[in-house]
Amino acid sequence: MKTFPLLTGSVLAALAVSLTLVSCGDKDAESSNPPERKSSPKANPVDSGTDGREKATPPVDLESEVIGYWAPDTERIIREMEEKMKDEPQALAMTRALMAPMLSSMAVEIPEKGKFFIHMMGQKQEATYIVKSVDLSSNSFNVETTTEGEDGEMELESGTFTINGETLALTGGKEDGPLDSLFLIRIDEADFKKRQDAKIPDSILDLPEGPDPEEGGPTEPAPGN
Repeated sequence: MKTFPLLTGSVLAALAVSLTLVSCGDKDAESSNPPERKSSPKANPVDSGTDGREKATPPVDLESEVIGYWAPDTERIIREMEEKMKDEPQALAMTRALMAPMLSSMAVEIPEKGKFFIHMMGQKQEATYIVKSVDLSSNSFNVETTTEGEDGEMELESGTFTINGETLALTGGKEDGPLDSLFLIRIDEADFKKRQDAKIPDSILDLPEGPDPEEGGPTEPAPGN
């Protein structure tokens, strides 16, 4: 189905699955004003135990904090998209028409460290990742993701997870979409299951399919025919 990669193409470019909606932009923008943490990335703080001895406090585990169910922050995504595409009104109108119903059925499932799934319109795409670096000052960690491409080959991409309480931003490594990041909010299991079971909306099925770029345009008739 050709509509699935439109949204999930560059979300997972950042995290591995091909989401043409998300691209890598200014990383400072997507992680602006992160909450300050008491722990330092350079040293583990200590506190005093009941016996008067100091005991080490475990470092912040950002990777554990992202485990759970997530859904697109549709309002924020639309705002960001409108700002970046304000000089392209026709493209903006088309993108909004496609994106709204797709976002309403999309969910990101992170069941454990090193693995996540993108669910959208009854489809599921799996990706794995390894953490390359952690930056506690911005509540983010950089990852390398692996996913299966359309040709069956395994694809490697880089990306960033930025956690801020109940919100999560996924930033990718390609500059081919109208958004810098995919913004998510945490949801419960009941909401996740509704999205997991969602089917392709009629509004998507009714849209005319454009020409396949690999097939080229219509063939011109030979002169004299």
